[in-house]
Amino acid sequence: MIDLRKLKFHLILSAGVIALAACEDKGAGPVPEEFGEDGPETPGADADTDTDTDVDDTPPDPPEPELPAFELPHFPPGDLIDGSSRTKGDTGYTEPDVAAPFMRFPIERGPAFLNSQILHPGGGGYASGQWPPVPGAENDVANYSYPWRDNFCEVRFKSNGLCDGDQGHHGQDIRPATCDNGVLWAVAPERVKVRNIGSTHLVNLYGLDSGLLYTMLHMDRPLAPGVVNGAVLEPGSRIGKISNISGGSTAACPSARCTSVHLHFEIWHGAAETGGFSQKGVGPLSPYTSLVESYLDLVEEAPDGEDWSSPIAPPASSSVCRTP
Repeated sequence: MIDLRKLKFHLILSAGVIALAACEDKGAGPVPEEFGEDGPETPGADADTDTDTDVDDTPPDPPEPELPAFELPHFPPGDLIDGSSRTKGDTGYTEPDVAAPFMRFPIERGPAFLNSQILHPGGGGYASGQWPPVPGAENDVANYSYPWRDNFCEVRFKSNGLCDGDQGHHGQDIRPATCDNGVLWAVAPERVKVRNIGSTHLVNLYGLDSGLLYTMLHMDRPLAPGVVNGAVLEPGSRIGKISNISGGSTAACPSARCTSVHLHFEIWHGAAETGGFSQKGVGPLSPYTSLVESYLDLVEEAPDGEDWSSPIAPPASSSVCRTP
């Protein structure tokens, strides 16, 4: 005999289960991973429906090519002109060490050219013809061309323990961009204190960060404003205009202008102060590699449109090289 109450109970329970299963079938259910959280994309749902908008399909301008890094043409340190050392050799100080690694190049702007003043075209030679004069004129293009060449240890009758024969040039000669006399500026190679100003063409500077001493020759007077003994100058501050002034008048050189237009540049170790000014210590040190490194930095800072990597055309007449 069927129990109607039990039958009614089972029918109600079955109906509930069926209804619950139907609700679950109608839900979104888990989203397949390949559709992401928002489910499958509807074709055209994100498309631009504005058919009147013009599409600019002009290709973008190509990027400007990067200029190759300037590689300074220069002879290695100590590679002198043949026969130009005190012993008639061609070897100076060959070590590649950089005496002043954080130095600013001591001429305000480029290009500049390192070479001999006495054994290049127009040079007067040395020691009464023992090193003969070189034909040509100061404005010869060879004087204003790369490669650079070391002339620390070039023949001079000065004590220099780094050179053959323990004698040689104490510094490096630097021609500015032109032989126009008294036009371009020599500048401070670092933060310096003016140690000593000579009466005609010399300035000594003490490096406040390096402890080095710098000697600079052949700058016209008056010097730049503020360049006085004891003054502190920042790197790149103007010192004086580069010229051919070489000292006091002599019978052989009554004008006191007996050299070419160039900056003579020396580096020495500093020593203890005497009378408020640092004295020269051990040295001289070769400035050649320091000038190479600092010039590469200067070239990187060249104003737009100026190319200091190429030789320049010197003045057509050498007369501008003689008279400031």
